[in-house]
Amino acid sequence: MTQQTPPNRKKKTVQVKLDDLHLNEEDFLPKREPRYDEHHIHELAEILKRQHKLDPMTVWKSPEDGKFYVVSGHHRYRAYRKRKWRSPFKVQVYEGSLNKARLFASYSNARTVLPLKPSERADTAWWLVTFWDEGSGYLYTIDETSKASGVSKRQVSYMRKVQKALFEQDELLDGTWQEAQLRLREYEPPHHADEDELVNTQAAKLDEEIGSAIASAGLQSPRALGMVLAQRLGGQTRAVFDWMRSAQAEMDESDEGEGEEYDCPFY
Repeated sequence: MTQQTPPNRKKKTVQVKLDDLHLNEEDFLPKREPRYDEHHIHELAEILKRQHKLDPMTVWKSPEDGKFYVVSGHHRYRAYRKRKWRSPFKVQVYEGSLNKARLFASYSNARTVLPLKPSERADTAWWLVTFWDEGSGYLYTIDETSKASGVSKRQVSYMRKVQKALFEQDELLDGTWQEAQLRLREYEPPHHADEDELVNTQAAKLDEEIGSAIASAGLQSPRALGMVLAQRLGGQTRAVFDWMRSAQAEMDESDEGEGEEYDCPFY
């Protein structure tokens, strides 16, 4: 099924100097720890050292103070600072409200050169869910939160349940998604209905620990990977592989339209 998205607005490009740009790390920096990858900044600075400009950052022009804030491209900004760059360079301007700029920043940072890990995408979704109050409800819809963070709508719905339960207990809503779940479990044990979410959390942790190694092994020698899995899984081998076949069938059904260009829904 082809995914329908709003038409992509033309991006405005302007020339700026480094001192024209400002940071709002709370709203626009990815939910990643550590917040910056120093090795990546060094690599970008080396490109600048050879007098090659970097791809344009995306900035947001605040309607309140008229300043440009970096929305996507914090590592590029730090690289320009590292090189003490003085020449003007191009940036793309995102024009809209702060609320929409947050969504755009989350969407961009979840899909760019340094993609977020599963736990970091979950932290981004949880952060967006916490924009809530009793009077007006949630600032961002389930669909917006899912698209911006890269997590499923089902997981966002569960996060809303956790948020409401914590609010009823007068608990803080800041911190990571994992911390939020731990706070909730202090008041009530996990229900059977939440089993899928528990499995998702465990899967995200495993993916961070061994996901890259499994993917690499699968590309190099699928048979060798299968042998190792069979040896390690022992009596659970059939159950795991049966689940993998059913999961692959679901993925094949949902991949209709895959490969078509997908514009950011928040531009």
